Amino acid sequence: MSLYFTRNRIARCLYCAPCYPVLANSSRKWYTRSHSQPKLVNKMAGKRKRYNEYLRSDDPYSSAPRTTAWRLQRNIDVDENCLDPESVDNESEYLYDHAQPSSSVDPRESSLPGGSLNTARVDSDNDESLPTHDESPQPYGSEEVGETALQEHEGWFTIPDIWMNPKPGSSMGCQQQDEESERAAGDLAAGDGDATLDTDRGATLDTNDDDDIWFDAECHEEMGSPIAEDRPLYKGAPLTVGESLLLVLAFSMRHQLSGECLQDLLVLISLHCSVPNLCKTSLYLFHQHFSKLKAPLIFHKFCGACKILLQGDDASLQHCINCKSELSRTEEFFIEIPLVEQLKYMFTRKNFFQDLQYRFIRHKQNKCNIEDIYDGEQYTAHFQNEGFLSNCNNISFFWYTDGIPLFKSSKFSIWPMYFMINELPYEKRIMKENMLFAGLWYGSTKPCMGSFLEPFHSVLSAIRHDGIEVTPFGHSQSINVKGIMIGGTCDLPAKCIMLNMTQFNGKFGCGRCKQPGKHVPSGRGFTHVYPYDHENIDGPKRTHVGTKEAATDALVNGTPVDGIKGPSWFMFLGCDIIRGTAIDYMHQVLLGIVRKLLHLWFSQANSRESFSLRTSLDDFDNKLLNIKPPNFITRVSRGIAEHMKYWKASECRSFLFYYSVPLLSGVMEVQYFRHYLLLVQAIFLLNSTSISPSDIIYSEQLLRQFVCMFATLYGEQHMSANLHLLIHLADNVRDLGPLWVSSCFHFEGINGELLNLFHGTQRPELQIVSSIGAMQRFPTCINNMTEPVLDFYYHLASKGKTPQKKHLVCPGVFVLGKAALVMLGTDIMNYLNDHAPNMSGRQLVYKRILLNKLVYHSSSYTVPKKRSSYTVCYKHLDEEWFGQVQFYILIESKCYAVIKRMQTEATFSLECWASDTEIPFSVIQKAHLPDDNSPVDVASVSDIVSLCVLVSTEQCNSEVFIAKPPNDVEKD
Repeated sequence: MSLYFTRNRIARCLYCAPCYPVLANSSRKWYTRSHSQPKLVNKMAGKRKRYNEYLRSDDPYSSAPRTTAWRLQRNIDVDENCLDPESVDNESEYLYDHAQPSSSVDPRESSLPGGSLNTARVDSDNDESLPTHDESPQPYGSEEVGETALQEHEGWFTIPDIWMNPKPGSSMGCQQQDEESERAAGDLAAGDGDATLDTDRGATLDTNDDDDIWFDAECHEEMGSPIAEDRPLYKGAPLTVGESLLLVLAFSMRHQLSGECLQDLLVLISLHCSVPNLCKTSLYLFHQHFSKLKAPLIFHKFCGACKILLQGDDASLQHCINCKSELSRTEEFFIEIPLVEQLKYMFTRKNFFQDLQYRFIRHKQNKCNIEDIYDGEQYTAHFQNEGFLSNCNNISFFWYTDGIPLFKSSKFSIWPMYFMINELPYEKRIMKENMLFAGLWYGSTKPCMGSFLEPFHSVLSAIRHDGIEVTPFGHSQSINVKGIMIGGTCDLPAKCIMLNMTQFNGKFGCGRCKQPGKHVPSGRGFTHVYPYDHENIDGPKRTHVGTKEAATDALVNGTPVDGIKGPSWFMFLGCDIIRGTAIDYMHQVLLGIVRKLLHLWFSQANSRESFSLRTSLDDFDNKLLNIKPPNFITRVSRGIAEHMKYWKASECRSFLFYYSVPLLSGVMEVQYFRHYLLLVQAIFLLNSTSISPSDIIYSEQLLRQFVCMFATLYGEQHMSANLHLLIHLADNVRDLGPLWVSSCFHFEGINGELLNLFHGTQRPELQIVSSIGAMQRFPTCINNMTEPVLDFYYHLASKGKTPQKKHLVCPGVFVLGKAALVMLGTDIMNYLNDHAPNMSGRQLVYKRILLNKLVYHSSSYTVPKKRSSYTVCYKHLDEEWFGQVQFYILIESKCYAVIKRMQTEATFSLECWASDTEIPFSVIQKAHLPDDNSPVDVASVSDIVSLCVLVSTEQCNSEVFIAKPPNDVEKD
């Protein structure tokens, strides 16, 4: 029978409650060391008093001494040979006198997680084999116990250091047990046909017949030996162990399961499987399966008072060498996950190296347009003229960081550091399993970037100059891969600490120019604004060289120079720290300017202003709630009156591009309405799939006009830093590509998923890091999945609902649901006869299709009540038209859409100062709903350009507004 040790050296029987605990009178070094300190004398006396009461108590479990330290995990197994307390007259003498050295303990029979570690054991069936002692044990602090007895028993009851400092996420002391089990498994794999493993509850293994080797799950947990991922879950199971665990993990992440819920789910699955099986029924073994990320964690210690990084021998000092504070009280740490190991692992994935060649084989809509980061000046500077990135083996990185609050009841937050690989196609580039998770800062304060970024600077410098040796999947020889930093993105508060400059609402707070701004009265106080400078609109501009010089001067003089407080580690990685740091339109435009305008228009505080729409709020909300968005917009509209302050960035984007102009038309005064159109048109063009140089110049003129007029219309006190950055937004597109390339949308989505990767408050930072390693293993785990399992995994991994019943008709096109028999009209038959002669008038048609991972409806599909996904933009006779799909029809393995055409007209126009004439507003057009007399077109589904948003401002009016999305890559 095994014994259970608390930190006070109290040994208990784990198998039955009636067994009285006794004092393990051996190793007293903890108590003696603590007792020698004068400050702890009273505390130790209190512990002795509680312990004496504990020994005298009839019910030891109700009066057990309390400890604030951790307790070892208790084993729940039942030992058939448990000690009967009624047969023992003196429990203390019995357990002490019959304790045997740890060398005679069978690891498989020990109740402690690491069975081979030193334990105390009681065996009532074999008294002769146990050593005896003349003296009875004494409580801690008793002077009657001599040093000889202590030395004699110290080896029996010494508790390893790993128990006092357990690895987070792991069971106490399992390391040694796992090593022995791996050796045992290695002996079996070596071909020893007579090798057997015998456990209390497991099965005997006969290695001569591989088909009959099955483990009992609990037996496997005891041994800790790894199980091959490709083995069936049980004999005849349709799933392998790896597939089963991957689906469970994807299920838990999609539905945000708690740790307790996940534990119960594992047990439930095992109960549904035949016995024996290879199910994992504990969270430890479940997480252990996904903890094979070969990048060990590196803990960087720093002084919590002055934030200086402790290196080498500094970490062993008692006081900080900088501020002289006591490190035992102020020492903190952050986590680094080595980038080199992550990159090596990624290159072992199938098709990963081939995906990195995307920049050489991509097809552009227009060779002169900007369509991705590769067309930006920061990337082309390293690509053209046989530059660094012209080598097919070299890659580039794009950084991101931001704070994520963990708990509502505390200030603790995490700051992850991501590096995105630019050479991957955009849809793969933003996937969480393809992100390099470089490190994690955890604490109640913002990170000190001088300490946090130093390890990453060292690693990135080595990767840039020396490279790393990797062996891509399917290659027999290794290649040298080098990497360079191109740029990064974050919100304004994080950008200020990343660049080591003053806050955005302070003097010289703009990261693109040196305009100081000024303080103006606002309400009862003052606010810092950036007035429009007619003489130098976007300057004087900051440069990379000038910023480094200013950082040096600030470091020498101890005062900021043009807003720069000192150097930043990313200044020395070969990238332009100014032009490479993106302006994130998600935070700056959507959450900044759009929210600001909504507040100005609809808040009670501005109800007396000329621009206020407070009196029209109820009617405005009714029209907004009646909008039926298509499937690519995840969130249905929410009212402004009750939900405006809770709007997400995606809701602000939908309002800006689709809803705002139709709803404000006729409600807002003309001068304010035409001013707002300048913003919508400019942001739409800069966020398009393909942006021409003329579009950038035009957008730049519109934004300058919008900023210049803002102070006159709304007041100088509202000329914020977000508004000022609109002037630099066109330069950001020239440097880094369209706005969606450097947007924080995908990073913020991953941050939201990080909050679902920890359960409880115990070391959440380590739980998150472990789960990140699991996510990075996803692409490798799904390589050998069968098609049904793979489909269900993609369903769990996707954010929205995916159709379960679909039929593939041609590449990228699926028909959904049942077909209906319909009599086709004459005009439709005339068109179809050119493709399939001798067709009959009655044909099977479908109401829904899945095209390019997006569900398209038809007007005959009436199930959705709050969605309208059948208004499309399509190409017909080399022109783009708008229309509504009536149904879909299959002809000789090709899918066609029968569309009723809609007549459109340009309703709004822009007054651009750079043009003598008014320019049509192209984002939203007025259209007429089709009727029985509308022309009908038959177009291949490959000619459908996109789904469109239909906005109706009147209940019984055939006039509507129609808008096409700016690009086809951004997803909610």
